[in-house]
Amino acid sequence: MASLGPASSAPEFPPLDCSVLFPDLIDFHMERNPTFSMFMYPNETVPGTTTEISFLEFGRAAHRIAHTLRPSRQGPDGQVVMIIANTDTILHHAVVTGISIAGLVPFPVSSRNSAAAIVNMMKKTNCSWIITLAHAHQGLINAICRESDGTQLTLDELPTLACAFPKLGKEVAADPFVPYPPPAKRPELHSPAIYVHSSGSTGFPKPIAHSYQFQIHW
Repeated sequence: MASLGPASSAPEFPPLDCSVLFPDLIDFHMERNPTFSMFMYPNETVPGTTTEISFLEFGRAAHRIAHTLRPSRQGPDGQVVMIIANTDTILHHAVVTGISIAGLVPFPVSSRNSAAAIVNMMKKTNCSWIITLAHAHQGLINAICRESDGTQLTLDELPTLACAFPKLGKEVAADPFVPYPPPAKRPELHSPAIYVHSSGSTGFPKPIAHSYQFQIHW
């Protein structure tokens, strides 16, 4: 079993007074609950056992993704980053979290939306940055570029699972790790922390902002 095993019988819970926002929450668990499992799934190479991703390993993965997408916190805070990528649950969560740690605003979007619908949501959220899987969504991305009326888009490839989790299920505190630099200031509580979108069953889907304060109630 690729498990770190808990160091104590119960995890320590973060305060809910907005002193710890979602990006801070990752570091909180890395420091206070590093060996507790965040994800667990069957180990295909050793039947009957499981692989476990600890808070430490997941947090480090998110920091690595932050380094990849926004090295040294280059550029302004608060940019909206749209994610159009069908990927596994663990990597998806790490990418969303990494974007947040980098001081950006993640916007996961279903690839089933039309290019026109996606461009409409990009305009409403002032988004010009897309993270995607080119081999899986190239047709959609090409259509988005055509629909964008000459708007300069930034297109980045989704970081790989190996990049985020170099020792999948086996990372320990002694392994090499460089934390992402902290922000110069905390974001405003009422500013957007993440966007989601409506189903679009009666028209184009609508972007919905969730603030940092709203995230605390999750």
